[in-house]
Amino acid sequence: MSANILVVDDEPDIRELFRSILVNEGHTVVTFDRGHGLIEKIRSVKPDLILLDIMLPGPDGHESAASLEQTDDLSQIPIIMVTALKDSQSFFSRFAQVKGFIYKPVGAEELIGKVTETLGEIPKA
Repeated sequence: MSANILVVDDEPDIRELFRSILVNEGHTVVTFDRGHGLIEKIRSVKPDLILLDIMLPGPDGHESAASLEQTDDLSQIPIIMVTALKDSQSFFSRFAQVKGFIYKPVGAEELIGKVTETLGEIPKA
């Protein structure tokens, strides 16, 4: 399944790594580097899936997930949280949109597996 994926991370190397891996899998990938302006970016990109770093400048990943949850037209887009913080899952348990976690450093197989698994859970329109 080819998908439109938004990768949100403030580390250029991570954005490029994820973009390269996911494009090679046939996905369309757009990257973004901060929490500020994220809602507008999501509206313009219309992603099927968001990979969202927790530690972002501006609104962080938690604040961004909360904003998405409260925005009707964006509240159904699945999110995979990206983090180096192994114990961060409990902070996101209330967000139905958060479908999983990827822990840095991440390998290509793990990234592809989590994205494929999450996309498989999305009901087809």
